[in-house]
Amino acid sequence: LSARRRTAAAVEPDRRTGMVEIRFSDEYLIADRLVAASDAMLGVLRQIRFAASFERPVLVTGETGTGKELVARTIHESGDRRDRPFVAVNCAAIPDHLFESEFFGHRKGSFTGAFTDRTGIFEEAAGGTLFLDEVGELSTLQQVKLLRILQEGRVRRLGENVERPVDVRIISATNRELERKIEASTFREDFYYRINAEHIHLPPLRTRPEDVMPLVSYFLCGRKEGRETVRVESGALRRLQRYSWPGNVRELFTVLDRVRHLGPGGVVTMEMLPARLGEGAAGGRGEAVPSAGAVRTTDSLRKALSMCNGNKTAAARWLGISRGTLYKELRRAGLSNLISGPRTA
Repeated sequence: LSARRRTAAAVEPDRRTGMVEIRFSDEYLIADRLVAASDAMLGVLRQIRFAASFERPVLVTGETGTGKELVARTIHESGDRRDRPFVAVNCAAIPDHLFESEFFGHRKGSFTGAFTDRTGIFEEAAGGTLFLDEVGELSTLQQVKLLRILQEGRVRRLGENVERPVDVRIISATNRELERKIEASTFREDFYYRINAEHIHLPPLRTRPEDVMPLVSYFLCGRKEGRETVRVESGALRRLQRYSWPGNVRELFTVLDRVRHLGPGGVVTMEMLPARLGEGAAGGRGEAVPSAGAVRTTDSLRKALSMCNGNKTAAARWLGISRGTLYKELRRAGLSNLISGPRTA
């Protein structure tokens, strides 16, 4: 079957069993390990490709679990430094008393416990990329120390008087709103602009329900699981698409890992899903309204209908909305002529 027809078959439930057969396709893989179908994530991909074409610092923001480190690695692997080290460091995990030793290195005997010379993180990443995860957790003093290195491109190990040149690209990530931290004087404005030459924001999963099905197919079919398809109860798929996913893709994969062990036969039913997925919306959890996200573009509506071979019900299921909502969005986009097109049910 063509990709279009395979996709259409993948979102039409079996009338007898109510099961939806989902098949992984390479067309969902917009970059190495980046799986999506939404316009929002295709926009992120364009930003990644642009960022990979230069070596200025990049700041990646987004809620926890959206895949910020994966984006950083994709930028690194797509650029000229791909053959050099990619060093990731969790800024929140390094205490103040070890900060300079960890980042800049030290000489034997420079402080109690320094039994050998140590190369710092900057030197480990020389020629490659240094990924500063949770950069919003750095103290203002730590920011000052890093700012000097970023400005001068040289580090001095503790206990030495020699400065060593370092050629490192910086990619930072945070789930904090750094502008608010600047207003509260807990984040330095000069450091913010130094690490934010290019800004990539990852949208939360709840605003792009059309990415849920590709992610499900990738995790259950596209990860060398020994199967080409997985069968999902239509109600379970609807619940996966409508849940607000406060933990985003990471939370979805945790749920799917549970499902994989409960249903080794490649079948996903409502009973396999955690109870919280069926709870009402409260405090940002429970079911979300998919259409509350960004308004879908004309291209995204045409793409959904094309991939589903003109089937309106299948296209609505693909987008994670009702058929009535699909009709409203088609009218809004000036595509009313497609409402009476082929295969409306």
